[in-house]
Amino acid sequence: MVSETVHCERHGKRRATFVCSHLVGSLRTQQALGYYHAEDPGNPYPHAWCGLCDRYLFDHGGEWNDETEAFAGVKVLCSECYDEIRKINLNKPSLADALLNMGKPPKNARGKRT
Repeated sequence: MVSETVHCERHGKRRATFVCSHLVGSLRTQQALGYYHAEDPGNPYPHAWCGLCDRYLFDHGGEWNDETEAFAGVKVLCSECYDEIRKINLNKPSLADALLNMGKPPKNARGKRT
């Protein structure tokens, strides 16, 4: 499997990953937003998105398209930044859950909440 690489100012040349812009913001704020990811067996860095994006995806038919991708604002990050995002957002109560569902986890449209 050939992986694309990206140059990160913090970590140097690393594997490229794809996440929603809201998860990128969680690096700065350290606020958990939920962690959802594509079913991609064998990929340690599957495309990932937050609870807000998952709810939007669910409410708009459950398929990624121009509209849902525009809402997500997909960004490219290095694999080490991805790991940091995963630690911030994985299995923690999220702001997105609280805002959207009064503390209940959002329904998962296509990915898997882990």
